Amino acid sequence: MSKPKLHHYVPRFYLRGFADHNDRLAVRQRNGGAYVTSTKNVMARSGLYNVTSEPLTAEHTLGDIESMASSALQILRSGCLPSSTSTERKALTLYMGVQLSRNTDAFCLSEFVSRITNRFGSFQVEMSDMRSYLTEAYGFKPPEHEIKAARDMAYIFGTGPGSIDEMRAIEVKMIFDTLDAAASLLEARSWSLESSKTESLITSDRPIVLWNPPSPEDDYRGVGAGDAEEIWFPIDRSRILTLRRGGPEEIRRIGPERVAFVNQHIARHCTERIVSHPAMSDVLNGLDLAKRRPTLRFGSGPLVDRDSGRKLNDEILQAWRPIRDIPDGR
Repeated sequence: MSKPKLHHYVPRFYLRGFADHNDRLAVRQRNGGAYVTSTKNVMARSGLYNVTSEPLTAEHTLGDIESMASSALQILRSGCLPSSTSTERKALTLYMGVQLSRNTDAFCLSEFVSRITNRFGSFQVEMSDMRSYLTEAYGFKPPEHEIKAARDMAYIFGTGPGSIDEMRAIEVKMIFDTLDAAASLLEARSWSLESSKTESLITSDRPIVLWNPPSPEDDYRGVGAGDAEEIWFPIDRSRILTLRRGGPEEIRRIGPERVAFVNQHIARHCTERIVSHPAMSDVLNGLDLAKRRPTLRFGSGPLVDRDSGRKLNDEILQAWRPIRDIPDGR
């Protein structure tokens, strides 16, 4: 059996909820590009799951999850909310759990090490080299402790798992190792289906959208499925599945203010691109899409004993993903 050459990290059955009758989407990119193309050509990368050990396993497993989710998605698109005990809800939680980690950030550490190696000839770099690399990637000069953490992370991952291919295999495995926990967090939330009279919602290369109110903490930590105040899953151009920490499960109508608010955060939350129906090109172009959003940032801190809360002598490195973009001109 030949290997699949093009892997969609956002599947076509989902994207078709935003496409026209010719299977086309309007696309806007952070780098300024804007065009209309087929769902076949967007949210896909060559060899995304091609790893040396059992290269087709991940794609086949994901295919099974997507097949179940595709049927469940039709229920939402018909304006109905699956019950909390239904097989459809279980299928959707698994699919959303996958999409939380299957995106253009999914292989961020392996690609970070690869880019550092390609640029400087080695993953072992000086502080000055890492400073220049991060400043260019971020659009601003990061603090010295972040530069050091990034340099140390590149060294650890460069000398640890082995080849970039082996690192990618580990990251693919992590998607499945964390899937049940992610699905449980989603399933435990209160689900609401929000519906708009107008067909003006967008989606992005990160279709599961985490939302918290703006906070000073956004500068040094990310937001996960466990601590997000709301989790949004745009279903099509007129519906959003919203998961909250509590409250009633309901189907409710939303107005243009809510749609505009959701669209703007989706634009800020995306990694590289936002998409919608070709008739929505003007809406896409009108959203505040900064030129860059670092998809990987670094930090370090003391190791804390889980039971006592006491700080230990050891220090840990962390890599985290910002929830928001970096405003132009920062």
